[in-house]
Amino acid sequence: MSGKFFNGRWRLTYSSDFEPYMDAYEIDESYRKWVRRVLLDYSDEALVEEYFIDDKANTLTRKVIIKDGPGRESSCVPFDTQHTTSYFDGKPVKYQYGREGDEGNRIVRFEIGNNDKVHTMIVTEVDGDKMLSTYTCRGRTYIKTFIKVA
Repeated sequence: MSGKFFNGRWRLTYSSDFEPYMDAYEIDESYRKWVRRVLLDYSDEALVEEYFIDDKANTLTRKVIIKDGPGRESSCVPFDTQHTTSYFDGKPVKYQYGREGDEGNRIVRFEIGNNDKVHTMIVTEVDGDKMLSTYTCRGRTYIKTFIKVA
């Protein structure tokens, strides 16, 4: 059951350098400046992700909250089904969530963006009150760490 691990608010505590990732998605410079600022601000509530997994319905809702910036709220989506949305910069991206592992503390998100030219896999794993998201894109790995705040 994934809900018992993920449900709640998670505050960003670290982010690696996402420049090559933004290169792959062809993010423009004005938007990159904002992303850099957000990913390097580890103060309270600067970047928060909220998760709600309904294990019975097999659905996930993930909301990204950014202090002084646009947030992003996904609709309630079923696992193992492809969906289309847009990044913060408005470009379309396809994504799909899946569950991995026997314990329920790991979910995987597959993304296809930049006009279907870029493929990314994000593995997010919870260990107690800590959460690690590992992004793999074009042979490079990027990480974000979070701590549970509610």
